[in-house]
Amino acid sequence: MKDIGLKRNVSTYMLRRTAFNRFKGVDREKLCAGFGWKPGSRIPTQVYNKLRPQDYLETLINSKSKQKRDILVHPQCGKENPQDKNFCVWCSAALKESLMADTVKRFHADQEAQKELEDLREKMVKMEELLSKMVKVPGFEKFMEKAVRNSE
Repeated sequence: MKDIGLKRNVSTYMLRRTAFNRFKGVDREKLCAGFGWKPGSRIPTQVYNKLRPQDYLETLINSKSKQKRDILVHPQCGKENPQDKNFCVWCSAALKESLMADTVKRFHADQEAQKELEDLREKMVKMEELLSKMVKVPGFEKFMEKAVRNSE
């Protein structure tokens, strides 16, 4: 090894792993064919796969598969992520709004609903006051009876 200028021993494993890592994004069947393993072998994923999660995800994203992908595009970095992740595998920022943000939205919606309810109560009180005054007007009962008969 010293004859060719290498400072440490290089094993066949190290050579294969180095070559394997240069093929990031290639599916397992192509790797098996390229490295001489049996089709369906788990060696690429169990022994030589030293790729980061991003590299593996990039392989899935770039696949030519017609299946619907279960992904979420991160609004900050624009990269695709699996739906089940809470943080971006590329930039580590939060993918989904926090539960606290949901709670705050619901709180504001509840406050708006409460205000509408209070406005309706005020209108109801005014209607009751108006009706109580109308009932005191002479001839109101006869007028209402006639209006009911005409509406039937």
